[in-house]
Amino acid sequence: MDNDDLRRGRPTAHKQFDEATALLAGDALLTHAFGLIAESYASQPVLAHGLIRELADAAGSRRLIGGQMEDLLAEKKADATKDDLEFIHLNKTAAMIEAAFAMGGMIGEAIGGTQAPRTLDTLRKAGRDLGLAFQIIDDLLDATADTATLGKTAGKDAKADKATFVKLHGLDASRRIAAELTASAIAELRELPGDPAFLHALVQSMAVRGK
Repeated sequence: MDNDDLRRGRPTAHKQFDEATALLAGDALLTHAFGLIAESYASQPVLAHGLIRELADAAGSRRLIGGQMEDLLAEKKADATKDDLEFIHLNKTAAMIEAAFAMGGMIGEAIGGTQAPRTLDTLRKAGRDLGLAFQIIDDLLDATADTATLGKTAGKDAKADKATFVKLHGLDASRRIAAELTASAIAELRELPGDPAFLHALVQSMAVRGK
């Protein structure tokens, strides 16, 4: 969507191949995700239904697609507000991390976990906070890191005049907000049953990306 030449240090699909191939690859991968769920949990139809519904909601027009569309519309939008920016990031980025956390919780419960019903709400809150922190850190890295560190072209947000946390809040405030959201996600994970050490380490590793 940002027409960059690189992603994770490698040529993006539309640059290495062409735009039509990149679009079709995206369509194929998204469709394949639902096929994998249906096949992997065929013997647990209630779980399969829940997982498919969760992913469809997160990746659909009201969340991921809607957030991405708003992100495109916000480019060079002089009057983009903090609410506009939060909507973009909560849906374009946080929705998918939130869904990953919730789906993991659903699978854990289905294979013999003892989570209370509120566990999914806790996972969603943690995923939402982590997703928003992840995007803020991404905005910070775009403004402060080099291309080799990022694996994609640095400084593209400012060049495109995109609505970002750095643009609306500045570097210091963005760092503070990201740290607060990371701490909030970790606090929420502490409420989970069992051993959340892996999730704690995941959150902390995402918070120090590029350092």
